[in-house]
Amino acid sequence: MITKLLKVIILSRFPKSTITMIVLLDAVLVGMSVPGRGISPAISPEFSLLSILYITFLVGISPFNSRFNLVTKSDSDFLVMLPVDDRELIASFILGYFVVSLLFSAVFVAWFVYALGLSGLVIPPFLALAISSMSGTLYNLDNRKKAVVSVVMVAWFLSALARFPLSPLSMFAGFWYGYVILPVFSLVLLVLALKRFNYATFSTMSYTPPGKQEVKREITFNAGNPFLLMLERNLRIFEIGGRMNLMGSYTFVSRRIEWWKILSITAGVGIAIYVLSALGFRSFQLGFYVLLGTWIFTVSYSNSAFISEPIWLDMNVMSPIQFARYYVLSKALSVGLMLLPISLSFLALGRIGIAVAMLVDLPLSSIMIISLYARFYQINFQNPMTFSPSRYLVGFLTMIPLVGIVLIAFLPTPGVMEGVTVFEALISLPFLAMKRYWERVVEKIVTTV
Repeated sequence: MITKLLKVIILSRFPKSTITMIVLLDAVLVGMSVPGRGISPAISPEFSLLSILYITFLVGISPFNSRFNLVTKSDSDFLVMLPVDDRELIASFILGYFVVSLLFSAVFVAWFVYALGLSGLVIPPFLALAISSMSGTLYNLDNRKKAVVSVVMVAWFLSALARFPLSPLSMFAGFWYGYVILPVFSLVLLVLALKRFNYATFSTMSYTPPGKQEVKREITFNAGNPFLLMLERNLRIFEIGGRMNLMGSYTFVSRRIEWWKILSITAGVGIAIYVLSALGFRSFQLGFYVLLGTWIFTVSYSNSAFISEPIWLDMNVMSPIQFARYYVLSKALSVGLMLLPISLSFLALGRIGIAVAMLVDLPLSSIMIISLYARFYQINFQNPMTFSPSRYLVGFLTMIPLVGIVLIAFLPTPGVMEGVTVFEALISLPFLAMKRYWERVVEKIVTTV
């Protein structure tokens, strides 16, 4: 019975063609990274750091994934009618999420192998088991308790950066304890999930926030320049997150954050960068990781585009191509304005390349990402989106702008700076001239129910 449940749960979200493509990609990446590697302690500090940050991020967000990234409310309503017990259901959920997580985490196996040698191959299975089991262990906790658990685990996993030997990731710091702690941690979570899970509670969980919130500010619709009006709205409220990502999450979840909160954070980061540089922190590492962090912010902001936009109202006053230009350009300019404090900090330190990348190149890259998501990630709140090969390919296409951003970090010369800006403009700005492209985008969004 578990086998049949697995087929229903996995194949309803991931067609066989998608799974085959991901398996082949994983095989290629593993084949490229394994040859010539031996079993050894931590080899590469850079890839060890990337691996620790990546794994910690996945573990930190996993407590909030109460539906295993596979099961919707309608799915649980259907499964409750099947003649199976709770143990079989939770086992099928965990196994299904384990398989999916393993497929996607294997894409990054090269990082683990470059950091640890062949012993890095043991990381993906236990990482996938921990993530999938955590959903079943913490599914019925409220968000505040989940946040506490998340913070504790993030601190524990990140302690490997301080060379704490009892961290689950201490193998990246050169200790063998991590090879024992991570599997034990994963197996303990699995046992807890099997014991704690109750399907009746799971199927009746509500994800609607209790109570109603009053509207604190009036919204006026005075006549004005459409671009400036959209820019003002995008600056007032930032939407972060949403859409499917390369780890298989298909829910359209976004968070609205007031602009001054984000600007306060970026201003604080800018001050911290200046102080760290004054204290002698390596400027290359600082620039590289800050660029990587701001890239993640840009992608997360781009992910939220069009999710809550009332396009059927916009089309009453402008054409699709006009709307696209106003909307996408205002989003891109918002990115630049929010990253301005960090850019000014690098400019004051003489890192002109990093400053230009944040002020010009990242906003340009957001245009391409928003445009691709608008066309290939249509929003349907009634039915979850299946993870097709084309959508997976688009996920990788959105990584193309990152090539130029990384190049700036390694070669911040005037010629490279100009070349990267031209490159980002060439892959992004043509979208704003494609009239038929945006007509199709608007047509699909409006007709998606």
